Amino acid sequence: LREFHSGEILNRLEGDVGGVVSGIINFLPGLLTQLVQFIGAFAIILYYDWVMALFALASAPILVLSAKLMKIMRRYNEQTRKINGEILSFNEEAFQNIQLVKAFDLAKQRCRLLKELLEKYKTIQLSYAKMSVVVSLAMGVLGLIAGYGCYGWAIYRLWTNVISYGQMTMFLQLSSNLSSSFSALTSMV
Repeated sequence: LREFHSGEILNRLEGDVGGVVSGIINFLPGLLTQLVQFIGAFAIILYYDWVMALFALASAPILVLSAKLMKIMRRYNEQTRKINGEILSFNEEAFQNIQLVKAFDLAKQRCRLLKELLEKYKTIQLSYAKMSVVVSLAMGVLGLIAGYGCYGWAIYRLWTNVISYGQMTMFLQLSSNLSSSFSALTSMV
């Protein structure tokens, strides 16, 4: 408690406690639900057509690499929490000592320091947003490629009379469920 300013402690408690509680309440039921959906969809697709199962999991290797993305996101989260704590501490001190700031004509200096803190915050947030957009775009394109691969394979199988129209519809629906549940599992981890 002596190492940190009270504003930073308040910021950390508020953010970290909320994160832990949300993780406990949402993580385990969500993980179980997504795991059951993933295993069920994969088992059905695998039973009927192993090639379709491979197409449905085409985006899996890239999603597994999201562990690196998680480290980057964790770093941004830490930076954001730190700068939020600094801003909260700065504001708390400024308002508690408003009479001293006015008495010694420190308003311009305090405004300059606050502007620097806010610029740091803006830089971190813009950098994170840029990374988030690029990753979302890449994952979206990868999902489209995997989806069209499944669609193409299902049409080919339908065209060669190996499967019926109903089976094709089932494959497409299950491959979509498989990809989305795998993506949800990866993002949970």
